[in-house]
Amino acid sequence: MSKAWSRDIVVDPGTFGGTKACHVLADLMNQNVISVFEKHRVLSFLNDATIQFKWLSTISFQPVRDRAMDLMLQDLQDRIERMDYPTKFKSYMRNVIRHMYRKNLDSWRERSRQSLRKKRKVGTAKKRSAG
Repeated sequence: MSKAWSRDIVVDPGTFGGTKACHVLADLMNQNVISVFEKHRVLSFLNDATIQFKWLSTISFQPVRDRAMDLMLQDLQDRIERMDYPTKFKSYMRNVIRHMYRKNLDSWRERSRQSLRKKRKVGTAKKRSAG
């Protein structure tokens, strides 16, 4: 085990997101429900999930994006189910993953709305008077 993963860490309640499940998971990690080494593994797992969902949310073709995100969500939840952690802890991890999924699914919708707003503004700027 590396020295970096042997140090205990304090997880900020807003680390995983703003939902109640995100805050409770951070509290459970701070209460040492799992070992220090396992904390680092969980943080690495959740960081990897965040990166994967962000990458998948950049796919522009909606049916492919939605299906890929659904498959990724199912895979991550299956992996959590196989983990050897307390049931309560795994339940909160699944909720945090679900939050990441919804957040990134909604981020695409928000980005497309913003791009539509930008497209509407093109060519509508007022001309400056030469005076």
